[in-house]
Order: sequence, then C-alpha cells, then structure tokens
Amino acid sequence: MDQLGDKPTSNTFDILFRRLIAAGLTRQAIQAFDDMERFTKRETDREDFVDLLDTLCKYGYAKVATEVFNGRKFKFEPDTQMYTVMIYGWCKLNRPEVAEKFFREMVDRGFEPNVVTYNVLLNGICRRTVLHPGTHFEGIIQKAENLLDEMQKRGIEPDVTSYSIVLHVYNRAHKPDLSLDKLSLMKEKGIFPTVATYTSVIKCLCSCGRLEDAEEILNEMVANGVSPSPTTFNCFFKEFQGRKHADNALKLYKKMGDLSCTPSLSTYNILVGTFSRLNKMDIVQEIWNDMKESGAGPDSDSYALLIHGLYEKRRWEESCEFVLEMIENGFLPQNITLEKLYKANTDDQDDEEDNLTLIERKEKLEEDNLTLAERKEKLEAASALDRISKTKIAAKKVTSSSLKCASKKIIKSRSKSTNLHLNSGAGKKWTTFAHNGIVLPPPYKPHGVKMLYNGEQVELTPEQEEVATMFAVMKDTEFAAKPKFIENFMNDWRVILGKEHVIKKFHLCDFTPIYDWHQNEKDKKKQLSALERKALKEEKLKEDERYMWAFVDGKKEKVGNFRVEPPGLFRGRGEHPKMGKLKRRIRPDEITINIGKGEPVPECPIPNERWKEVKHDNTVTWLAFWKNPIDPKAFKYVFLDDTSSWKGQSDKDKYEKARLLKDYILDIRANYRKDFRNKDLMKQQISVAAYLIDMLALRAGNEKDDDEADTVGCCTLKVENVSLVPQTNKLEINFLGKDSIKYENTVEVDPLVYKAIGEFKKGKNTGEELFDKLDTYKLNAHLKELMPGLTAKVFRTYNASITLDKLLNSEIMNRNVAEKVVVYNRANKEVAKLCNHQRSEPKSHGAQMLKLRDNIVKLKGVLDGLETNLHRVRKGKAPLQLDADDGKPKKNFTPEILQRKIKLTLDKIEKTERDMDLKKELKTTALGTSKTNYLDPRISVAWCKRHEVPIEKIFNKSLLAKFAWAMDVDPSFRF
Repeated sequence: MDQLGDKPTSNTFDILFRRLIAAGLTRQAIQAFDDMERFTKRETDREDFVDLLDTLCKYGYAKVATEVFNGRKFKFEPDTQMYTVMIYGWCKLNRPEVAEKFFREMVDRGFEPNVVTYNVLLNGICRRTVLHPGTHFEGIIQKAENLLDEMQKRGIEPDVTSYSIVLHVYNRAHKPDLSLDKLSLMKEKGIFPTVATYTSVIKCLCSCGRLEDAEEILNEMVANGVSPSPTTFNCFFKEFQGRKHADNALKLYKKMGDLSCTPSLSTYNILVGTFSRLNKMDIVQEIWNDMKESGAGPDSDSYALLIHGLYEKRRWEESCEFVLEMIENGFLPQNITLEKLYKANTDDQDDEEDNLTLIERKEKLEEDNLTLAERKEKLEAASALDRISKTKIAAKKVTSSSLKCASKKIIKSRSKSTNLHLNSGAGKKWTTFAHNGIVLPPPYKPHGVKMLYNGEQVELTPEQEEVATMFAVMKDTEFAAKPKFIENFMNDWRVILGKEHVIKKFHLCDFTPIYDWHQNEKDKKKQLSALERKALKEEKLKEDERYMWAFVDGKKEKVGNFRVEPPGLFRGRGEHPKMGKLKRRIRPDEITINIGKGEPVPECPIPNERWKEVKHDNTVTWLAFWKNPIDPKAFKYVFLDDTSSWKGQSDKDKYEKARLLKDYILDIRANYRKDFRNKDLMKQQISVAAYLIDMLALRAGNEKDDDEADTVGCCTLKVENVSLVPQTNKLEINFLGKDSIKYENTVEVDPLVYKAIGEFKKGKNTGEELFDKLDTYKLNAHLKELMPGLTAKVFRTYNASITLDKLLNSEIMNRNVAEKVVVYNRANKEVAKLCNHQRSEPKSHGAQMLKLRDNIVKLKGVLDGLETNLHRVRKGKAPLQLDADDGKPKKNFTPEILQRKIKLTLDKIEKTERDMDLKKELKTTALGTSKTNYLDPRISVAWCKRHEVPIEKIFNKSLLAKFAWAMDVDPSFRF
C-alpha cells in the first residue's frame, strides 16, 4: 500500500486485526491497534476499541481481551457495551463465574445492564448444563430464574431470547412441564415464541416420549404463523426412528411438504435410515429422489445408507450404480461397501455386461481433469470396483494363496502403518481449515559434564553427549538393567561415536557424573518458589497458545498433541525387541503439513529449513504427519483434540455400530455355532475364533514382524497358549496380549469348541499357530458378511457396553451418592476384567492403605469418646472430651448433639472402610481404559441422571470434554 501511495484506513486495520487474531497472533493484533493512529492519522476511538475487544472475545481470547480492557481503561471510558462484550467473551469460554464478576463490577460502577447484557450472561450460565446432568440442573435452573427476576426488578422485561435460553435448559434437564409453563407465561406476557423457542419445547416433549403434546405444540406453532424448521421436524423423526413408527414418520414427512418446509440433509438421512432398516425400499427411493431434486444432498452418509439398504434387498446392480455415482460425486466408499459388492458380483455369474460397464466407468474416471490427490483417491475406489467386475472372469484361475496376498495388500493400503498417508475414505471433511502448525523440540544445549570410561573422563561431542545423557537419566529405571535395552542403545550410540572412539564396551561406561548433574538440575527446579513456578507455567502457556487451536469451517477447535516428540531412547511396552533404540530428532523436511487452500502456511520454526510438503487435502482430518523414527512403516499424526466435533462424531459412530450388533447378535451366534463341525477347516477355525472373541472379549490379533513385540490375540494364538483341561470342557488360556499384559483364564466352553481346539492342536509343535488357516482379514471379511461394518473389535465394544448396561440396571434408590459410585465402580471393574484391563500395583498403594487404616483408628477413638460422653450426659454429668479448637470443656453438649456427632462419625468410618475395600479390589484393575475406549458414555450419563449422581463422580475433566456429545442423552437410554 505504501508503494502504491495508498493510505490504510480504519477498515484496513479492522481486517488486519481479524486475520491476526484468527491466526492466533493476538500480540501482533494489539500492536497493530496501537500503531493504528500513526498510519491512519486519526485518533483511535471507543468504537475501534470495542471492535478489538469483540474480535478477541469471538475467537476465544477473553483472557487477552481482559488484559487489554484493564490496561486501556484510562483512555477508553468503559460503558455498558464494553462490559457486555467482556461478559460474552468469558461466557464463550464456559467461565460464567468470571463473567458474573464483570457484571457485578459493571453494576457497581453505575452502568445499567440492558436486555442484551442479561441475555449474554443468562446464556453463559445455561451453557454449562451440557456438563451437569442430575441434581446440577436444579442449581442452574434456579440461577437462571434468579437472573430473570433481577431483570424484572430493574424494570427490564425478558424478551423472547431470554425465555428461549431458559427453555433450552429445561429441554436438557428433561422438564416438559416446566417447558410448557414457561411457554404459557411468554404468551400471557404478549411475547411471541420464535421457531427456536417452539423447537426447544417440542424437542423436550419428544425426548420424554410425550409425542401427542409435542404434536399439539406443532399445530399451535403453525396456527400462529410460525413456520417449523427442518430441525423441528427432526425431533419427531428421531423419536419415530427409535420406535420404528414408519407410518407416523411418512405422515409427518408429507405434512412437511404441505407446510412448504424443505427437509434438510439431516432430515433426509434420518428418513433414509429409518425406512432402510424397515426394508421399505420403495419409500426410500421416493425420499432419495426428493433429496436430489431439492439439492440438499446426498452426502457420503446418504449413499452408505441407501447402498446397504439395496444390498440387503439383493438389488446388487442398483447398489453398484449408486457406488459409481457416489465416486463420481467425490465421495469415497468404505471398505465394507466394496467388499459386499465384491462378494455379490463373485456369486452372480450372469452380469458380465454390467461388470464391463463398471470398467468403462472407471476408465472414464481416469480421464477426468483432476488434481493429483483427487485422481489418486478416485482411482483407488475405481480400482476396487474394477476388482468387483474382473472377479468373475479370473475366479477360476486365482488360487487361495494369491487371494490371501491380494487381501493383505488391500488392507495395508488402508492402514496407518504403510507409506500412504492416513485417509478417512469418506469424502470431503471440511471446506476451510486453518492452524498455526506444530512445535518442534528445542535444539540440544550441551552441559559439558564428562562421563567416565574405564575410570577416565572422556570427551564427547554435543551429539554424542546428548545420547549419553538420554541413558544417564534412566539410570534408576528398570530399563537401564535390561540386556536388550542396553544392546540396542549401544548399537545406535556406536554409530554416533564412530569407529575410532575410545568407548567400545558398555560395562566400562560410568554415567554417574551426568546422572548426578541431572539430579541437581531437578533439585534446583523443586526449590523454585510457587510464584516462580507459576510464572514459568504461564510463560509456557503463552508460547503454546497459538498452536493449541485450529479453525475448521470457521469453528474454533482444540488441537491434540501439537508437539513433535523430542529425541530419546525408545522404551516400548513389555519386552519390545526395539527397546533402547535411539528415537532421532525429527527435522522439518520430514514433516508434511495439511491446511486449507488460501490459508497462511505455518512458518517453519528453524531458519533456512522448510517443510517436506504442504497439502490441501480436505478428505482427511490430520494437521501434520511424519515417519515414525523407530518403525519406518508407520507414521505419527497430529489430529484435533478428543474434545473436537470430528472426534466426537467418530466416537458416536463407533458406539452406534456396536449398538447395531444387538439386532444381529443372535443370528451371528447361530451362524458360527453351525460351523463348529464344518469339514472346511478354514470355516471351522473362523467359527471357533468368532466364538472366543464373542464370549471372552478377546482382541483379534494381527501378524507380527520380527522387530515387533511378541504379543498375540485370538487369531495369532500359538499351540502352547491354549491347553485342554482333561475330563472337562475347560480351556486354560495363557498369553501376552496388547501392551504385554498377561491374559490368564480357565473357562468352560461349548463341547464342540473344546473338541475342535483339540483337533487344531494335533500334529503341531510349540510355536506353531493354533488357527493356521485363519488371519484377521479373513475373520473380519466373514463378519462383514453377517453385519455391515462388523469387525472383531466391534464385538469387544459391544460386550463391554452391554455388560455395563446390564450391571447398572439394578435398583439402588435407597443409597447415598458415595454408595452409588461404589456400585458403578464395581460394574466398571467387571467390564475391565472381561477386557483384561490390568495394571501393576501402584507404588503408593501401601502408603494409601496405611493412611486409611490410621484414619479408621482415629475415628474409632473419637467414636468411643462420643459414646462415653453421651452416657455421662444422660446421667447428668459433664462431658469429659475437650474441644480441639480452644482446649476448654464443652458445656453445651446435649444428647441430641452427641447422637448427631456419633452418626456423622459412624458415616465417616463406613465411608473410609468402603474406600479401603474398593482400593484393595481395584489395585491391579485399570478402570480408565474401558471407560475411555469401550463403554458407550451414554450408559453412564443416563445412569447418573436416573440416580441423581453428579457426572463428575464418574467422568474426570478430560472425559467430560471428550464425551460432551453424550451429555444430552435421555435418562431412560439403554444400550
């Protein structure tokens, strides 16, 4: 602009502020604001200042906005608008307590809040309901009501927004009567409800099963001239889907048309799913045509629902046509879709003409004018369809061994541990995607402390010293004594030392001087004052702030682990053969960045270096990746945090698939049981493996390379891992599972399974595979024939969740919260045992148990004293016990007071004993793994709501954030 002679205006700076703040460069934005007067030649005014604060708050930087607000009060006199912006900023961060402080400060300074201020604060208070089911709702509802009362006392009438916010809370709390009362109050006051207001009430009524009341509100809504939105109708459709009310759903769909309400893509997908499950494919076809005509869709979910529905009706030709249409519209089918059609076309010998059409379509795809990335993805899908079409011709020529190789290649092409980058395979994931890159570890700073070799100090270069220090700091760990760890460490260190270096043998190395230096450095850090530690922590947070967030389609999402792992010595889990190997430093030229087109590419943090590649791939959800330095076949990825909407949707899909297994499980069990006697050995082995995975929740297991830990799962069990107990139908199963956790179990099995395993073991030696005709791919391919998307892992999720659901479905109404939590933890423990989630006994376990025993002894002493005093007081004597606070005798002890104290003390003893028992029970059980990965969170949330247990007693802070999507579940939810 300077070169062209153009002067920047305030609008120029507005745009600059927004772009800098959106990129996380808040300090630069503030500096630009301070420089604004110099460039525009005019004094910055209050409006400019409010714009800056508003932008900071909208992008989630309320803390920075507060610093700016407090630092510039002398120049820009605060007013109601400014305070409202600050209140909004803290509410957006889910910190209403800070927002309330600003509100009180505003009132104390004589600034009158207006209806917008109250609505912003009201919304902030009510937003917390998503994380506070159960009794916490009551407190939030009361707070909201108090704020409405305060508004009216100040002469400010709540408007439709105020009431809509409160109704939203009632909806989440499942308070249909309160919702209806508040709606009536609005109408009495002459406030006309909006679409959002009516929809909140309807959603509440539908989720509570009061469909007739909801329909009355819908009719009232239409009569009052308020047009329902697709979201309004979706409340009904979701409830109809769960109840399988096809006629009601169809009737309401026609009513949408009568009211000129165009369904959304979500509406169409709900309906396609509903009628597909009910095998009403003619209706599905009508809805599909309507969706295409409206332009709302379809998307990848729509295609998946339709294709699987057609497949179930054996309309395979139409399924293939829709797969091709799906690809040509930019959506990549899932493996399960292609595998089903592959099988269908293999079995059908009369469709050569159709198959040739598929090949022609594929050739047409190859000729499209596509980018390299798009062509690669579409050709992958087209290649899969090519396999469908060519199978019939080649079927007689292909041997089973070549099929096995081909199958493994297909699976590997979809795996993380290949040289292809991870792809979701489900079409477009985002439109805009911005982030600030990743953090690389700082360069090594040499300390200059010399280690000893054969009693003599030795010189080391910084690179050599860095690796020596890695080992020295591990001197006291179990790894430093493991021969394999030492061997791998020395092999990699010798490469850096060079052939001419004096260090040759490990037993002559003395790392003690470096170890002592490291301990001194740790002690120095421990001696820092609380203020110094806090300052260091805040400085680190300030540095990390810009990397912690990404913007996906304009929405701010938290990034997961944005740090590249620093160099170190690989530990691995269990007896990993690569333990001790050097994890070298990752350079920028090994890292691929993925970001939206047109967004600023994150700057490489190391001068004169550059990223390996910058992609703009909107079909994947990773921000960056690089090769794993320990396993070159695998990659390390940076994804969004577990709390992101992407991860939440992925988790929800996982548990919905496990819930779907409920509808298939009886048929699946009948299917594998009939093959226990099958003369085809592979089918027999598949049936037995499926039985063990289903009944014992075993992992499937994958083939291992020589350089991977020797752990096994069901499909890779060795002969020695399973023993037959004579004269019974029991198996002794003993093996190292994932993370080298030992699995030991003696279990009674079906007699036919017992007999089959005996046959599988015959003629085999130790080290040979029990299921020699089977691998994980074959097993999963068979399972997918029985249910769309079914894999061995789905069984594990299903069995864990259904077990918890059954165990928690018992009556516990007459227990307090602490007792209810014990009930939950014991149910969780049973699931952890089922999944073999173990841990070593915590080092602090003994000390914790001793402390609890001491507490019980003290409490029993207090109890004896109280009972003695009660006996004395009843006889008219003075109590003997002295008050612990002032050392004076208690004169006002009455029998009632003493009885109350005795009860409280007994409760404390009971609680402490309960805590001891539970700690003893759970000392080697890892409850968190199943809770995080295998248990549908809706089971826990619904149970908490039913029994009025605060969800914070069950989920820690990270799980509350991870499972935010589950918090709205109905209390009556059952898995």
